[in-house]
Amino acid sequence: MIATPQQQELLTICALRTDSKSVDWSLIARTCQSPEALEVVLGGDIPEDSTVARNNLSLLRKALPAIDDARARVATELQAAEKAGARLVTVLDSDYPAKLRLVPNLPPFLFHLGDLEEKDARSAAIVGTRNASEDGMRRAARMARLLVAEDVVIFSGLELVLDLSQRPCPAT
Repeated sequence: MIATPQQQELLTICALRTDSKSVDWSLIARTCQSPEALEVVLGGDIPEDSTVARNNLSLLRKALPAIDDARARVATELQAAEKAGARLVTVLDSDYPAKLRLVPNLPPFLFHLGDLEEKDARSAAIVGTRNASEDGMRRAARMARLLVAEDVVIFSGLELVLDLSQRPCPAT
């Protein structure tokens, strides 16, 4: 099994939808960092006093009756992740990357391949468009190689993985 019951519940809150909207994920990540807080949110409350929380509370309460649908979607995604060999870490876990806890809009969970290590604290994502130009691809590849040369770990959202070692690197 790839996820604990608490991790599954966190993912379920993230999967809740109503009118094609979901509760703000960074709000979920901030408020669901303990099992107790997770239970409060599953009970239909948000233990944060902010404009974002107030704006999302009605959305949460409207979406909760469809929690079984969200749980089914999470189960499907977890099966796919397990099949791909991915691992899951959430804000509930002690091994959630410490550097990410400092990010104002931290993600509530990460799927990753391989192990998360201390050296991963010095890392970067190279993010762009799905339909990058050839020039954009060359620039991204060059940026990745330069960062790796400085011992910076490059990570991806696991969407489109480029074999950067096969791309030509322009001299400048």
